[in-house]
Amino acid sequence: MGKIPVHLFENLEYKEFDLVISAQPAQERLDNQVFGRFGYLSRTFIQKLITWGEITVNEQVVRPSKKLHIGDRIHMRLPQLPERVIKPEDVKLDILHEDEHILVINKPRDLACHAGKKNHGGTLANAVIYHLFGMAVDAGKKNPGIVHRLDKDTTGVMVLAKTPEMHRLIARQFARGTTQKEYLSVVKGQPRTSTGLIDSPIGFHPYLKSTMSVRMDARRKREAVTRFTVLERYKSGVLVSLLPKTGRTHQLRVHLESIGHPLFGEDRYLGRYKKNELDLALGRQALHAWRLSFAHPATREQVTYEAPIPPDLTILINGLRAE
Repeated sequence: MGKIPVHLFENLEYKEFDLVISAQPAQERLDNQVFGRFGYLSRTFIQKLITWGEITVNEQVVRPSKKLHIGDRIHMRLPQLPERVIKPEDVKLDILHEDEHILVINKPRDLACHAGKKNHGGTLANAVIYHLFGMAVDAGKKNPGIVHRLDKDTTGVMVLAKTPEMHRLIARQFARGTTQKEYLSVVKGQPRTSTGLIDSPIGFHPYLKSTMSVRMDARRKREAVTRFTVLERYKSGVLVSLLPKTGRTHQLRVHLESIGHPLFGEDRYLGRYKKNELDLALGRQALHAWRLSFAHPATREQVTYEAPIPPDLTILINGLRAE
């Protein structure tokens, strides 16, 4: 673990904060605890600050996953970043449910959750800000309430929080693994069994940038578990239900490739396969977040929301059925 690269933030002001854990924390992980208190910093950036030693526990440099206990002393030296502004954009949302506390949507393909190097606008964050606050003054300074993410090309159910308190309560469920997410995917080949458990830690590929892997030499590997069930068999593939028990980056795509059955439309985790006409026609990985269950943060009632299979996956499935 090294110190923060000076050139990145040399023109910023810093403020120091001290926190003593006086009761058993709801957010036991250090990064989650800090994120819950300083939401203007992203969770990823907070994890980097911890790694750089700008956030310590009991005067020790620790990992972002450090579990906190009563009596722990957290010292934070945080950069005062320019105020974030998310431009409201009138992007149509497919709303599955909405009340005063939460918003549940069916995310389409080609929609990124947040702005990034390749996405400066037209994101889910822009759309949600517009939906909740319109073009009101200072609307762009509000929090879009995105609790969890789906890849840009993955479709399906997402829940968003309308207030910071609802965000905290839902995020706690995701962190503790008490939510249940079920995905549908179309994968290549014929799995030998109709059900199975993939228990393979995932880390960063040792030499392929922005790629995850189950290789023995993958870096920073973390536990990753996925259960699959075959729903339909076709000549050249199968429709499967996927229940991830953990939430690692690209987990489902990596796990399916690791057992020799990559997703149709996949452009990165192909295994021994090459792209064919069906892959090119689909134009994205065949992955759909079909069902999401969680305790409503306000009522504590267990709720379940489903998103219908999108047209592009329906076309793929019908084409495979007709083989």
